[in-house]
Amino acid sequence: MKKLIPEEKQNDVFISIIVPAFNEEKILGQTIEKIVTYLNKQNYTWELIIVDDGSTDNTVNIAKDKKSKTHQSNIQIIELSHAGKGWAIKNGMLRSNGSLKFMCDADLSMPIENLQNFIINFNSKSEIIIGSRELKSSQRHGESIFRKIRSKIFNSIVRTLLPIPFKDTQCGFKCFKKDTAEKLFNLQQTKGFSFDVEILYLANKFGIKTTEIPISWEHKNQSQINSIKDSLKMLLDVLKIRITH
Repeated sequence: MKKLIPEEKQNDVFISIIVPAFNEEKILGQTIEKIVTYLNKQNYTWELIIVDDGSTDNTVNIAKDKKSKTHQSNIQIIELSHAGKGWAIKNGMLRSNGSLKFMCDADLSMPIENLQNFIINFNSKSEIIIGSRELKSSQRHGESIFRKIRSKIFNSIVRTLLPIPFKDTQCGFKCFKKDTAEKLFNLQQTKGFSFDVEILYLANKFGIKTTEIPISWEHKNQSQINSIKDSLKMLLDVLKIRITH
């Protein structure tokens, strides 16, 4: 099958990297540096979209400082009122310009160098490439048994309530072709952490070809997720998705 290659979009933005951020002052500066350093070595055009979800710390100022110091005009900072990760991703997806749109967690739990694996897996049929921590060749490092069990339980519940065939809906690294992203994220209603479930459910409902690929993933302690409170919210969101759609 013909691979989607960067040279096909030389005159436009080939890929948008969308990074949601909420109170990430400790790590965002380093994350921006790593992403920009990697992208500057590639042979395609890009933009980096930092979407601040109403941070109450110094996250926005750090993002602006890094943009100034790197002299990159293709870094955009979107400032929102706090509403949730899903709301931040939706805004980033709909306000970016890339032929591909890649969502990327601010902690870079998956090394940015793995981005190439997403790009090369696009073909004439694939519209979405999602990273998975649950495939046989995936690697997970530094994660507690409790978190692994919680993740497996959540994904089992999702697959029971909704016709989603994927083993890992919540991995924060996913890539979309532009038209597909605009179609799905315009329909997205979930603003919290369960937005991935809604997007993948809609993709499956519309028969959009989605490919799941293994990734190397390292647990970072900076997670903004509250184990009990946010898990309950996510389950309620899944029920809402089933009712809504």
